[in-house]
Amino acid sequence: RRGDAGRDAQAQPVIRRSVLAAHAQPHRGRVGVERQAQAERDGLPRADAHSPPRLDRAAQRPPVHHPRAGETGGAHLSDVRRLALVASSGGYQALEPILDDAGALVTDVLLLDAGYMYPNSTTGRFLGVVAAEVAEGAPRHRLGILYTPSGGALPTSVALRDIARAAVGDRGAFGHFRDDPPADALRAPLYAHRVDEDHDVVVRRNLGRVLAAAGL
Repeated sequence: RRGDAGRDAQAQPVIRRSVLAAHAQPHRGRVGVERQAQAERDGLPRADAHSPPRLDRAAQRPPVHHPRAGETGGAHLSDVRRLALVASSGGYQALEPILDDAGALVTDVLLLDAGYMYPNSTTGRFLGVVAAEVAEGAPRHRLGILYTPSGGALPTSVALRDIARAAVGDRGAFGHFRDDPPADALRAPLYAHRVDEDHDVVVRRNLGRVLAAAGL
């Protein structure tokens, strides 16, 4: 039995090395493979993992007749004119990868004390697209940010606000409100407002108002 134990002891480092090697190998997850396959079936272009998301919807999305359109009352993917991603608090962790993967379809991003992203994030690049459109006077996308002084998103929200304000000036909306911001302040295609409410309160009180002001 001592001989067996010796053989087991010699095998253990090999097993460990094999496991580490397997984890170190680059791979595409099953979800990513299935998502790409579905995109190809839908007639969408292949995604390039090394390039940032493109937000030119007209260039990326030809008319699509989805095989499951009958399950949605005859609606097709090409019938979708606006697609909004909305996040509150830690929901940004789900919003970022979705925006990165489906940026060609997304028209609106609305963050309620969820602006934890740095300027070089996917949301930061989306901000650049919106700012360029607003500066040209032809906005096709929207980005709205509400942030509070009590939330952890304060520093990065302020950084995103400063970038947006420098890019579009008074064509955007950048306010400071002690209570709920007025509806007019939420209608701009690009806004970042500080709201002096508690972290949970700003979501509960403003989610419906933000969606209504965006026309969603």
